[in-house]
Amino acid sequence: MAEGSVPNQETVVKTDPVPIFRCDICQATYARPGDLNRHLKKHTRPYECDECGSRFGLRSDLDRHRRALHRSIVTNRTYSCSMLGCTRSYIRKDHLIRHMKSHRKETTHDKLLDEGHDHAPHESATSSNTHSDSSGLLWAVPFPRNPSFVGHQEILDKLHHCLETNDVHRFALSGLGGIGKTQIALEFAHQIKDRRSVFWVPTFNVDALQQAYTMIAHELQIPDSEKEEHDIKRLVQYRLSQEASGPWLLILDNADDMDMWFGNDGQRRDSQTLIDYMPKSSKGTILLTTRNMKVAVKFAGTHIFPVKAMDDTSATQLLDRSLINTLEEINILEDENRKEQIIQQLGSLPLALVQAAAYINENDIRLSEYLSLLNDKEAVIELLSEDFEDERRYRGTKNAVATTWLVSFDQIRDLSPLAVDYMAFISCIDPDAIPISLLPPVGSRKKELDTIGILTAYSFVERNSHGDHLSVHRLVQLAMQNWLRNQKLLAFWIPKVISRLNEIMTIDEYGSFESWRRYFPHARHVIVLAGLRQSAEINIQFLEKYGLFLLADEDFKEAERTFEVLIQEANIQLGPDHHITLDSISNLASAYRGQGRLAEALALDIKVINTMKTVLGMEHPSTLNAMSNLVSIYQNQGRFAEAEVLEVEALETSQKIFGSDHRFTLTKMSNLAVIWKKQGKLTDAEKLEMQALKTRQKVLGLMHPSTMTSMNNLATIYQEQGLLAEAEELQSQVVERAESTLGHQHSLTLMSMSDLAFIYQEQGRFDEAEHLAMRVLQARKITLGSEHPSLLVNMDNLAFIYKKMGRFEEAGKLVEEILETSRKVLGPDHPYTSASSGNLALIYRSLGRLKEAEALTYEIDSYTKTPRDAAWIRLEGAMVVEDKIQNELFA
Repeated sequence: MAEGSVPNQETVVKTDPVPIFRCDICQATYARPGDLNRHLKKHTRPYECDECGSRFGLRSDLDRHRRALHRSIVTNRTYSCSMLGCTRSYIRKDHLIRHMKSHRKETTHDKLLDEGHDHAPHESATSSNTHSDSSGLLWAVPFPRNPSFVGHQEILDKLHHCLETNDVHRFALSGLGGIGKTQIALEFAHQIKDRRSVFWVPTFNVDALQQAYTMIAHELQIPDSEKEEHDIKRLVQYRLSQEASGPWLLILDNADDMDMWFGNDGQRRDSQTLIDYMPKSSKGTILLTTRNMKVAVKFAGTHIFPVKAMDDTSATQLLDRSLINTLEEINILEDENRKEQIIQQLGSLPLALVQAAAYINENDIRLSEYLSLLNDKEAVIELLSEDFEDERRYRGTKNAVATTWLVSFDQIRDLSPLAVDYMAFISCIDPDAIPISLLPPVGSRKKELDTIGILTAYSFVERNSHGDHLSVHRLVQLAMQNWLRNQKLLAFWIPKVISRLNEIMTIDEYGSFESWRRYFPHARHVIVLAGLRQSAEINIQFLEKYGLFLLADEDFKEAERTFEVLIQEANIQLGPDHHITLDSISNLASAYRGQGRLAEALALDIKVINTMKTVLGMEHPSTLNAMSNLVSIYQNQGRFAEAEVLEVEALETSQKIFGSDHRFTLTKMSNLAVIWKKQGKLTDAEKLEMQALKTRQKVLGLMHPSTMTSMNNLATIYQEQGLLAEAEELQSQVVERAESTLGHQHSLTLMSMSDLAFIYQEQGRFDEAEHLAMRVLQARKITLGSEHPSLLVNMDNLAFIYKKMGRFEEAGKLVEEILETSRKVLGPDHPYTSASSGNLALIYRSLGRLKEAEALTYEIDSYTKTPRDAAWIRLEGAMVVEDKIQNELFA
């Protein structure tokens, strides 16, 4: 007999039941010719979809494809078998019932062995679909148990508690698509199946729901359920509502469509909706899974369990269980580190982790290779959009995580165009800590709340505990960015976001940049998304504000890059003599100064001041600001006499232009007092600062930051004069007022606390000084991060206190950390790095570690060549923050 041919009936009867019919294409063998013919159709694929051209071996596969993807009305074969691996479909319901009965007869020992269930008879070939046991409990669940399931124990415990107390008969799992709701429900179903009958109904479309109800009716042995005139959902509802049905759990999966469940916009209609078919029984419980919180609330009231991303431990276990591990990583520790990075990049999202493992397994690649793809945004989108096989997800549906979210997004688009605009806006900014005030105004607070409510209902965004900030999952944001890019809308939304940021990032009522801090990460994000050059082309004023905040925040390297681009673009758009172009050059000099590149800063600032005097005039605010920058450079170089001359000139000009009571004039006055203090002219400094303070109290009030800055300066002058009691009293007032007005983490608050700690230290109150300095250090770490230049000053302050207390070991460890960070952040040639080397060498000598002290000789020599000593470095470092506050107050 030729292989691949179909024998006549007589031959089949005489043939031994060993599979002998072989496919010529793939060499698969079959025992029956019908099986071979059905298999051959999968190769020839005779059925073509008229919508998209996809081809299928069986008509039933084509019908399911059209229903799932094209929502076409299929007039034939609308009842398909839900058994795993079976592709049969039928026109009539009774034919499907008859077919399902045949499945129940196919549980021979050979089939059990083939499907790997010989060691677990209770998990038989039909256990993943339908069966009943001797206890009379029924099981109609389409999926086998997930051996990779981990985590979510708290939710499972709550579900068990609800079931045991029997107080609640409806509850819901709600969360983002791919977060693991279906898998939690599946695990729960398997855990309680020896105590209750379990029925599973997928509700993502009408056909799947109808088929599931057909199977449940069959399991319940409802008479005449196959007749067309009967409403099978009503029959199942009636049967399960009877106490005789015993204890049961009904799982309604993917209940996302509000219209399907409750009618249009959640309002009840005259026609029947799914909520009308819910059975009620003291022995029955219904568990619903949904992406739509509004559906969950309407269905289950307060009995909702939000599903969040997995914790790191559970995520690692899931990834481990999902990987085949055919490749051995070179280093086990590196392997674990890469897993952690993958989990972090995927936001501990279960579906994304399973999809990642499937890709790694199928392509036989290393974790490091997959991680490199995750670091490429375009590759991430491709990975998230790639479908994969999973026997615990529905046949005919797309499993890719990005596709899952697009389904939800399509539903949101139908509900609210404004919600789509919000998501487009959010996709262009930082995914965390999004102030609601940053979102585009919509004219109505209610409209804003309703729109945010839709996005939170689908778990696309989350609100913080105070309700004033939002966050979005990083992968959801990337998927939205990709959607915008595909729709040619990303280039439309980036300028809108930049325009909104430029509008909202204004100097506050105190003349300060402090209110910018919560918007700054979003400004940085959109600039990275668009690129510095494109951001400057879109809005020069916005990029200038961005650069000024970088200077105020002491991110001098990024400020340098920003102003370099800004200068080039301003030259093109505005011309070389425009004040924004010239301001940017002066600000670039400030960036150089912040990095310790004083010679470059000096040359650039002198050049731009000469240009400004010619083009803008001596009395222009830009010229006066540039002169202030030059004063700061002179102070950094210890050239106080030249700084004094320049500041006096700026003060006189400001008094002439703006008057003695103007904020700009008062800032110049306060700056001059600081210079006199550094020169040792303490009486003159006290008199001038007192004048500035009285005027600020009169014009601005006692609680204004500028007033408190003058109080702080005056307290430091008292401290230099040895008037410690007066200094303490004044500085304590500043701390108290700043905390109550500006908050515990404001830079002025922390600067004043730091100065108060020095007063305590000079009074010999070391414990109080240490406590206060530690508070400042911890607060700065929270607001600025562990490697911010200002943090070095706070660490140095604490180390100075330790040295005064004779705790050289602790001081040494802290200065070692200071030196390491300074080398990394400021560079090995920065004066502060040299000063830190000198401080550390002195501590080593005090500890008798002479060889280590000697190793720092070169840096100590470099340090001693500068006109500074350790105390001056420490004091000047503290003034970095003070100068920043003063510069923020420029008019």
